Amino acid sequence: MRSAIQRHAKFLAMLSGLIVLAGCASAGSGGSGKAPPPTATLTATPSTFTAGQGYSTLAFSSTNADSGVIDGIGDVGTTGSHPVSPSVTTTYTYTASGPGGSAS
Repeated sequence: MRSAIQRHAKFLAMLSGLIVLAGCASAGSGGSGKAPPPTATLTATPSTFTAGQGYSTLAFSSTNADSGVIDGIGDVGTTGSHPVSPSVTTTYTYTASGPGGSAS
C-alpha cells in the first residue's frame, strides 16, 4: 500500500512540475520584452495648393505609439486630421512616440 501512495505522490510532484514549467513558458512568450517600434503616417489632401489661396487636410495615424506631434502645429495625438492653410510654402512632419521609440 505504501508503494502505491509513493507512486501517486511522485506522479503528483511530476505533474506539478510540468504545470509550473508550462506557466513559465507561456509567461515568457511575449518575445524579448522590448516594446515594438512605432510607425507614423502623414498625408495631405490636396497635397499641394497655392499658398494663401486654399487649405489642405493633414491626416495622420500611428501604431505602437501613445503620442504624436506635427511640427508647427503641436500635439495632435496618434490618429486624426488637422486642417492647414499656410500663407507660405510649408513642409509638415508628423512624429509618433511610444515605449519602443519614435518614428516620423
